[in-house]
Amino acid sequence: MRDASATLSLTVGNKIRTTSSVATSILKSDVRLCGATAVTVNGEVLCAVQNDSKAELEDALSKHLNAYNNGEDCSATFIDDVKIEKGYFPRSLISPLASAEEKLQEIGVKTVSTVKYTEDIPFDTVTTKSSKYLKGYKKVTKAGVVGKKDIKATLTLINGKEASRDVVESVVVSEPVAQKVTVGTATKTSSSGKKVFRWPLKKVAGQTITSYYGDGRNHRAIDIASPKGTPILAALGGTVSFSGYARDYGYYVIIDHGNGYQTLYSHAAELYVEKGQVVTTGETIGTVGKTGRATGNHLHYEVRINGNRMDPLNYTSR
Repeated sequence: MRDASATLSLTVGNKIRTTSSVATSILKSDVRLCGATAVTVNGEVLCAVQNDSKAELEDALSKHLNAYNNGEDCSATFIDDVKIEKGYFPRSLISPLASAEEKLQEIGVKTVSTVKYTEDIPFDTVTTKSSKYLKGYKKVTKAGVVGKKDIKATLTLINGKEASRDVVESVVVSEPVAQKVTVGTATKTSSSGKKVFRWPLKKVAGQTITSYYGDGRNHRAIDIASPKGTPILAALGGTVSFSGYARDYGYYVIIDHGNGYQTLYSHAAELYVEKGQVVTTGETIGTVGKTGRATGNHLHYEVRINGNRMDPLNYTSR
């Protein structure tokens, strides 16, 4: 707080006047004056208390400043020029000490402090496009890691609200690690016009389609007869959304390829993948069997688009 030593002056209205101007003002006015101690802000009277109240006003000003002082590395000062003046003031400006103390809360305070904190450093995302996956497929292949840095800054508050923050020191504690994402670019057919899905079995002798899509019994798939143990292959890369057993399907797998596309492989003898696992085109996901409701070793193969079972041969190369 600035030096608040008292001086003697005379006030007309709420402005401190010089001796000569005071005499002229008194002659021209009909203002009743009385001796008091006042707090002025930039030369204008904010409040005045009758009698010698300098000590009480100084104490009230100190409390007002201290309310904004929040630590050893903090300094609080008034924004404007604040003084305590003794003199003669209009009675309209004079109030009880309690009222004057409330008025002092209007004086603006600036605090400057040194603060230390840790700040995150965001990671970059590296995207890899792959025609092995359908458009709409997106998979985080490596999670990103946020970096950290220690900050030392000068913080300026005006009446308790941040006005500016100037960083004086920044030290990196840990570097961020980029996140890696794979996105699919394939559509129903590739750029060469080939169907997007590969044949879902390793081709072996005696392999044949024994039941086509919609073959008189509303069959929404194709059945491919093949010897027991024939590798079942992912028709396209994607994420395994189901791997398990059901009474009708037996052991089966569903792969989500993104963009609403899924493929289903059932009646397997063995399954080699788990839910949540990412598989690539042509990867072995199980072997042919006859589990569930099946009369012989075969693969029941479905293509689903937005939940609708479509004819696999419209989308699958043979």
